[in-house]
Amino acid sequence: MSCSILLKAKRLLMKNNDSITEIAARVGCENPNYFTRIYKKYIGMTPPKRGKWT
Repeated sequence: MSCSILLKAKRLLMKNNDSITEIAARVGCENPNYFTRIYKKYIGMTPPKRGKWT
């Protein structure tokens, strides 16, 4: 998974109220568990269960 895909996912999580599964699918990752693991490794935190960080 490339850095640009993770940054796109981060932007989507900040703008939308979609689930991790929906965001992962949108950026081309069919496995939300893998997406969460890679996201945490490169972004430094787990994605929220739903988008729109407060």
